[in-house]
Amino acid sequence: MSVIRTSGLGVQFGQPVLRDVTIEIQPGEFVALMGANGTGKTTLVRSLLGLIRPDEGQAWLFDTPVSRFRQWRRVAYVPQRLLAHSAVPLNVEEAVRSALTSAHHRWRPLSRDERSRVRQALEDVGLRERCKDRLEDLSGGQQRRVMVARALATRAELLIMDEPTAGIDAGEQARLAGHVAQLHATGVTIVLITHDLGPVASLAERAIVLGPPAGGSVRYDGASPPPHQWTEHVWHHNHDTDEGPGLMEGP
Repeated sequence: MSVIRTSGLGVQFGQPVLRDVTIEIQPGEFVALMGANGTGKTTLVRSLLGLIRPDEGQAWLFDTPVSRFRQWRRVAYVPQRLLAHSAVPLNVEEAVRSALTSAHHRWRPLSRDERSRVRQALEDVGLRERCKDRLEDLSGGQQRRVMVARALATRAELLIMDEPTAGIDAGEQARLAGHVAQLHATGVTIVLITHDLGPVASLAERAIVLGPPAGGSVRYDGASPPPHQWTEHVWHHNHDTDEGPGLMEGP
């Protein structure tokens, strides 16, 4: 069984953004998804999350076509801009608890086991003492740790992180790397969009480098870190799509 699979995936926004993306990611892999600005890294992830319909090809999650995938609790997503669309004020504990609810069971009380998982997840990421603090009062790094706690609480099998170290200091990056390593050690598959081979990205065992779509978007797929010739243009980076879902949004 593969966790992620694409075949001939292509996306156009008036002009090609992704072309002929064919990849397969197995359970337990830690993959760094890299590429210069405009090469479609976030577009690829949004296609995998069902937020963009590909113009060509197909994508699967856990061997199910994304268009028919409904087991979203198996997937945890850390977007680039965590609070961009948070309409309802939440505290840290509520943010983690909300990961265990669904549209069909929004008012269902959590079970004892679920409440225990929320408490343990906050303990694991070092935020138990901040559980009643408002989410917007946390630093960017702490907000990303909240998202890792959500993955821990839901026991997600796939964690996708979009530039998780952007805008956070070196100390917070190191703490985040420790928590991500802990999560990966439990067998979680991790896909990390990054342009910076820092503490978190250094944990990746495999790198996929995207380039301009002409001739096919995937320019390198192999051991991480990739050879220098594939990364020399990666470091000049901006976000390559409009902002994605906010902290509490998902597919």
